[in-house]
Amino acid sequence: MPTQKQPEEPRAWLQYAGEDLDAARALLKMKPAMVRQALFHAQQAVEKALKGFLIGNAKPYPLIHDIDRLRARCSELDSTLDQLALECLPLTPFAGLSRYPGEPEVPDLDWALASLAAAEALVGGVSSRLGITAL
Repeated sequence: MPTQKQPEEPRAWLQYAGEDLDAARALLKMKPAMVRQALFHAQQAVEKALKGFLIGNAKPYPLIHDIDRLRARCSELDSTLDQLALECLPLTPFAGLSRYPGEPEVPDLDWALASLAAAEALVGGVSSRLGITAL
């Protein structure tokens, strides 16, 4: 299991989460049909933010992509994150199976935009709880 090596590590995880959000926004703006790819980056942003929250609270994180399991661990430390994370649960499948041919139906652009907004809210919530303002 990864160990915390630097005090700045939570900031790095949140910076990567921010970059994933930027990628998701850019994909949807550049080519709205790239919903699947944008949602992969939105899922990654949520996953990295939750893992960064655990690291910022000196807790190990599991090597998983399951937002619900990460949410549960984070909620043990701060229950006020729970609602933000719950709104991101539908992104979990986009970590893996949705990246390969044969995935279920691709959500529409409105659903993708709402999911991206939920991911942005979660990353912002984690950042503020850890006192990290500039990413």
